[in-house]
Order: sequence, then C-alpha cells, then structure tokens
Amino acid sequence: MRKIAVLLFAMLFLFSSCASDKEEEKTFTAAYAESVSYIDPHKNSSRMMRDIYMHIYETLFSLEGENLEMNIAESISFSDGGKRLEIAIKDGILFSDGTPLEPSDVAFSLNRWAENNANALSLLGDSRFSYDESSVFVASAEPLYNIVYLMSSGTSLAVISKEEALLENKYLLLDEITGSGPYVLSSLEPGISCTLEKNENYRSKDDVFFDRIEFLSVSDSNMRRSGLERGEYDFITEVMSEDISSLEESEDVVLLQGEESESIVLVYNKKKGIAAEKPFRQMVSLLIDKSHVMNAIYGKYGWRADSAYMEKQQTSFVFSGDPYYEKNIEKAIEIRDEYGYENEKVRILVSNLSNLDKAALVIKQSLEEIGLSVEIEVLDWTGFLSRRNDEGSFDLFISAFSTVALPQMKQYLNPSYAGWLEDEYLASLVEEMNRAGDLASLSQIWEKAQRYLWENCYVTVCGHYSTINAQRSSIDGVIISEGNRFYSASSDS
Repeated sequence: MRKIAVLLFAMLFLFSSCASDKEEEKTFTAAYAESVSYIDPHKNSSRMMRDIYMHIYETLFSLEGENLEMNIAESISFSDGGKRLEIAIKDGILFSDGTPLEPSDVAFSLNRWAENNANALSLLGDSRFSYDESSVFVASAEPLYNIVYLMSSGTSLAVISKEEALLENKYLLLDEITGSGPYVLSSLEPGISCTLEKNENYRSKDDVFFDRIEFLSVSDSNMRRSGLERGEYDFITEVMSEDISSLEESEDVVLLQGEESESIVLVYNKKKGIAAEKPFRQMVSLLIDKSHVMNAIYGKYGWRADSAYMEKQQTSFVFSGDPYYEKNIEKAIEIRDEYGYENEKVRILVSNLSNLDKAALVIKQSLEEIGLSVEIEVLDWTGFLSRRNDEGSFDLFISAFSTVALPQMKQYLNPSYAGWLEDEYLASLVEEMNRAGDLASLSQIWEKAQRYLWENCYVTVCGHYSTINAQRSSIDGVIISEGNRFYSASSDS
C-alpha cells in the first residue's frame, strides 16, 4: 500500500510539473477580420496571410526610412551601370528544420517570387537569379536599382524559403512550410485559425517573448471587440467606428492607428466619352468635397483626405499642391460655361463593396449642384471588374487601391489598365524612374510626375485609409509597419 501511495504521489508530482510547465508557455492571440487561407508566400498575399508570413519567413533586407537594413543579405552591389545586381548572403543562418540557408535557396525563392509578381517581371524581363557559393546575382538589359526597393517591401513578399519547401504538389499547393523566421507553422485550419510556435533554430530566439502566436479569423466585429475586452484576445484588427469611443475609455485597451494601406481613387475614362477631355476632369474634381467621400465610405475614423498618390508613411514620395483638390464651385462653373458642359450626362461605375456605392451618391449630389446629369451603375465585384474594361460603359469609376512599393507601380498609371492613361511624357518619366540609381533621384522624378498628373487630372485621389486596431494595455512591442508584427511583442501580465 505504501508503494502504491508513493507511486501515486510521484505521478501527481509529474503531472503537476507538466501542467506547471504548460502554464508557463506564453501565447499571443490575434483576432483578424479576414479569413485564414492556404500558405504560399509568393502566390497568396492577403493582408492577414502577409502578417503570418513575416513571422515564418525572412526577407533579404528591409527598408527603414530611406536606408536598407540587411536581414539575410550581407551586402548588395551594382555593376555595369546598374544592370548587374549581386547580393552576398550571410553565413550561419538556419532554416527551422536545422539545415543551413544556402544561396541556392535564395535564388530559387527569388525566381519563384518574380514569376508571380508582375512588377518584378517588368523590371527583370527574361532575366533570372543565379548563385555561387556565397551570393546570388542577376543581370538585365535595364538598370535594376528599383528591384531592391521592391524586394524590401513588406507588400511584395520577396521572402526566402528552403528550396524543397517551395515545390508544389499536384494541387499547386505547398506540402512543406520552411523558413528562417522567428516562428514555425504548428497548425492551420483554413477559415478558422493558424498557430505558430517559436522557432528553436532562430538565431535571435532569446529575443522572442511569446512561445506561441494564434491567428484567429473572427469576422464579427462585436466578437472581436468583446473578446479583446474580456482578455480572450491580445490584439484585434479593424475596430469599427462605433466602437472607438467606448474602447478609448477602457483602461485595459489601447487603440493603434495602422499605417495607411489603401487610397480611394476616381479613375476617369481617358479613351472614350466626355471624361477624355481634361477640362471636364478638372471640373469634376473641383466639384467634390473629398472629405465627404471618405466619410461616406469609412465613417468618422481611420482616413485622411489628401491628394498625394502615395501613402503618408512613404515620405520620399508624398508631396502636396494639387490645384484641383479643394472644392471650388465657382471655378468649376467657369469651366462648365467655357466648355459648354451644361446638362452633360456623367456615368459613374462602382461596386457594392465597402460602401463605395455611398461614395458614388456623394459625388452624384456634388455634380448635380451645377446641373450635370448623373447615372450610377452599381455592380457586384465580379461584374464591376468585367464592366470597367468596357471603354464605352462609363465616364469614371470609383475604387480602392492598395499600397505599392514604388509610385510607378500604381495600376491606374498603366496604359493598359481601365481608364487607359496614354501619355508619352508621363511614359518617359516612368522610364526615368525605372532607371533611377537611388531613392533620392527616384523621388525627384516622381515629384515632377505627381505635379504633371495633378494638372491633367487623369485620376482624382480623394484620400487614404488606415485600419484602426486595438490591443490589451498589458501588451508592448507590437510593430505596425507594412502589416502587424508580433515577434517583438511582450506582456507584463
């Protein structure tokens, strides 16, 4: 009997020790409005998945202000007038499975990234990365300076994976997820959750506070808010406008203004119809109060009315001075009378997503103030995408455009994109930007292009949107930069 008692005591001690160890593991829980999907860093680039990737994988370098900070890369160098790029790779970096990261992995990852990134393909052409024992390199017919900035952008996802882990199965999905970042994939339930565990082979693992990160898909905003207030979640995305005032009063919650992630743009049809005329576009822009448009879409919070094409945090590319941005009915009437636009019919195309149709109503009311006739066509997203490619179906459309790494990558500047911006002088400026040898030179050329675009009113940028997130007040160290990064987070609770 005594032996049994001793054995039971030992087992209880063992179980309690295990339970104690388990309780000591620290978990960070983030609830997202978006849905967890399949993992493929070069093909599936939703905002939530990008956040997950940046915990599993690393990039060669990142852009800090106007300077490149080396991550996997040791150094970069250009030769042959910028047409040859060589990137030296750091020694001693391990993948999560313990195998060394080799230049062959880097070259394979970058080539796969380029094959799935239209902007990278436009810069590389038919060129692809090769490697030797310590570096990767590529040579092109055109200067490659800009591809470095593209590769450093968190929105471009030029992440490095083990080569074997990027081989697709017959379903074109990845069977293996292997990176060199601070976390490894533990489990994935599409539409529900993704769990990451600390990478024991990460070179700076001692700096990682949380043992586990749980990314949850919680589409209901009330559930996200209440879960945060109860302490069930440490972090939530996309706080609704109506919840902001109550959360501001809570001592347990801190609101976080995210970086600007998209802009609301009126794209004029420059190919066919009345909007092909510059004075008409200028008149329309002068009639619209852009803050009313932004408020109709987003409510009181999370937006900034501004005419710059690039987002606020992209300081090298943000300028002011659009002469047609501020509402000016008197000047608009002068243009109307001079060019005979009285009773002109204007066709607006818009999708029914994200309150964009409400913005169309604001614009309609503004144009009707001086006697213009306005017709709005509201379609679902699929119908909208199809309809906007019909040059005879609209005079302007309203859409949101995501942040891009470089200004010349804005979709609406592409002559083949709906709206059809065909301008030889602008095309020459874009070519100059593609050849720019550094960020300062690129910025100067873009300022010239920005002012030219404003004068011609090829599009009207109404403003920019940034998501408002929230976290528990006990959490510190979350990085909000081209996404949400939790690997540097800690907790005092």
